[in-house]
Amino acid sequence: VACRVLEQVGVWQEIAPEAQAITEMIITDSRAAEPVRPVFLTFDGEVAPGEPFAHMVANRDLNGALRRRAEELGIDIIEGVAVSAFDANGAGIT
Repeated sequence: VACRVLEQVGVWQEIAPEAQAITEMIITDSRAAEPVRPVFLTFDGEVAPGEPFAHMVANRDLNGALRRRAEELGIDIIEGVAVSAFDANGAGIT
C-alpha cells in the first residue's frame, strides 16, 4: 500500500490529515448521467482491518511534502529533463 512507502520515506504523517480514504471504486466507460452504466471493474474492502485499499491525496500536498523531505535529506531536484536510458544490474540502476 502506497501509504506504507510514504511512511518509510518520512512524509505520510504530514499528508495523512489531508488524505481521503478510498473504500470503493467503480470503473465504467459511461457518463454518470446515463441510465445504464456497464461496470468494467470494481474495488472495495480493506487491505487489513481498518486499512482502506487506497487514499486520495491532492497533488499539491503530496508533492509539497516530498519536496520538503528531499530538501531535508539534501536531495537535489532536477527539473526540465527526462531519462533517456538506464542500466539495471545486480548492483543497482545507473
